[in-house]
Amino acid sequence: MTVTLQDPTTFVIARSDDTVVVIERFSIPDADDLSAALGTAERHIAEQWRGRGDYAGSLLLRHRKQTFNIFSGPGNVPGLAVYSRWRRPADGSAPATVADAWSLRPCLPGVTVIDSRTFTVDFTESLTEGSAGTPVSLAAAPIAHMGIFTRIRAMEPLLVEARAHSKESFRAGGVIGVNFHPSVDGEEAINFGQWTTVEHLEKLADQPGFGASNFYWEGLSDGHEGMFFDVVAVDPGPGASG
Repeated sequence: MTVTLQDPTTFVIARSDDTVVVIERFSIPDADDLSAALGTAERHIAEQWRGRGDYAGSLLLRHRKQTFNIFSGPGNVPGLAVYSRWRRPADGSAPATVADAWSLRPCLPGVTVIDSRTFTVDFTESLTEGSAGTPVSLAAAPIAHMGIFTRIRAMEPLLVEARAHSKESFRAGGVIGVNFHPSVDGEEAINFGQWTTVEHLEKLADQPGFGASNFYWEGLSDGHEGMFFDVVAVDPGPGASG
């Protein structure tokens, strides 16, 4: 019997002192191999992760080809990604490395891992009324993007600027959620955003802090690239109401 994820459902991205987030990206250039890997990943999530007491939901993502000045870079390659949430150990610590039990690596042997890290949620901004975080669903938010900051000079000033400019991105149209995640190891930060459409993507460059001559992260992060994904499967986790 094939086990499938709860779909359609809603996964809510929100701050929590009780959980840690794992974000992994895998490079899979061949379209047929990617389709097979997505199926394998979905089965692994449903059959392995959902049986764990520390699992608290996930989003499975397929890379989406999208060209834009601030959404480009060497990591913007065909493949898949997963955003998963896990309950912290009893001591409340946030592990700085991703254990195999929290990773898709074991079910994707031989696949190139672009990045695999643990994160916390620093802040969320959402256009969804009455929500304590950013809801993600196939119907309401079928597109995700990652704005990835590397070679960070100063994390806290970067987060301050990100908070100050987060609402500006909503003016572009299509953006419904901004969620900033600093990595536990301090080496990276990801703005994991939700979009209803990228039809008006070019308008983002017209907003303060997002134009090529006035990026808000200038001088705070020496590396930045972005990429878009189609949301393939949404699982709020065992016991969650979708």
